[in-house]
Amino acid sequence: MSLSKLDTETIVRAFEVMGAYLRDRNLIGEIAVYGGTAILLQFPWRTATDDVDAVFSRGDAEASMKDAAAYAATLLRLPDDWLNNASAALLLSRNRTTSSCCRVTIRVEIVRD
Repeated sequence: MSLSKLDTETIVRAFEVMGAYLRDRNLIGEIAVYGGTAILLQFPWRTATDDVDAVFSRGDAEASMKDAAAYAATLLRLPDDWLNNASAALLLSRNRTTSSCCRVTIRVEIVRD
């Protein structure tokens, strides 16, 4: 776990960078964000989180999503562990793919002119 905190602006910017990375490669990515980050993105009373707990919703794009997250980390000088997909193991161990609490889904769409 990193020592620096991630605020809403930083997380949104990181997702924008990931989106651009995927778009430039004609890839589609989808992640579901859980826990503190989901709360942070929905409510103004939480100001920061340690990392982004997420599950990659498209299994075939997992490597690309990890590459996009690494690219965002490098470009924005984020900790290497800013995006944490360990939540997937917890959800799978409970035989669930969704959670009724604290989930935000973020999709990157490819828009062609």
